[in-house]
Amino acid sequence: MAVMVGGKKVCYAIDDDPIFQVAFEAALPKLGVQCKLFQSPEDLYEATRKQSPDLFLIDLNLGEMGSGLDIIMTLRNQMSISAPILVVSGDGHSKTVAEALSLGANDYVVKPLDRRSLGTKLALFIKVPELNEFAASYTKVPIEKSEVKVLINCEILEVDELGVQLVGRHLLPRGMIFKVAGAVLDEIAGPGTTKTVSIISNEVAENGRDYVAYGEFDTDDHEFLRALRQWLMGIPRAVAPPPDAVAAPSAAPSKTVPPTGTTPKK
Repeated sequence: MAVMVGGKKVCYAIDDDPIFQVAFEAALPKLGVQCKLFQSPEDLYEATRKQSPDLFLIDLNLGEMGSGLDIIMTLRNQMSISAPILVVSGDGHSKTVAEALSLGANDYVVKPLDRRSLGTKLALFIKVPELNEFAASYTKVPIEKSEVKVLINCEILEVDELGVQLVGRHLLPRGMIFKVAGAVLDEIAGPGTTKTVSIISNEVAENGRDYVAYGEFDTDDHEFLRALRQWLMGIPRAVAPPPDAVAAPSAAPSKTVPPTGTTPKK
């Protein structure tokens, strides 16, 4: 259960920059959030064990104090803390931000901070009157109308026996499960093929703008996996031999795919 100080929601913050420490202490109370600053990860952990806050603000580059990524991993994996984590970064498109999100951070704010951007981020996770001006207005949708399909355009870079490597403008978080359709899958298993993929890794692409993710196929779909292996071995789908006649290669094959694209469907 989160702690409240003087009726306010509480944020635990850690940043090695004295300027931003002062900024947090000045700005957060005006937004209805009590800020408690920590000078070391150990002090943060000790306070969290006693009482979890409503939100964490964690700088990713803590200098001599260490890495914000390590703090996120400790809070999520070792301490099983579920409170929202906002990471603070000087570069909103950095590989470190992507890694922080994949480790369990909920969102990020970019330095230098301003009242509106910080208030908008806080309003996503904390409900207090001071943040009402930043909160988006929502209308509740009846459950019978709630189903929706989200299309994400990206490209397949490579296919192997276990899954696909995708690249696109969207960060696909680890654990995300969705359906993939595209020309490559049609070639592998026939027109209209749609396969379930689970993301297991991601990173920022070399161009610094896109994201690369690797997703595993559903291993229960034996028919598709058989067709995939035949495709990787260069055996035409229409004349593929029976399963027991296909010899397993010594190493798992893979194919680099020309940039024809694919569309994951959430």
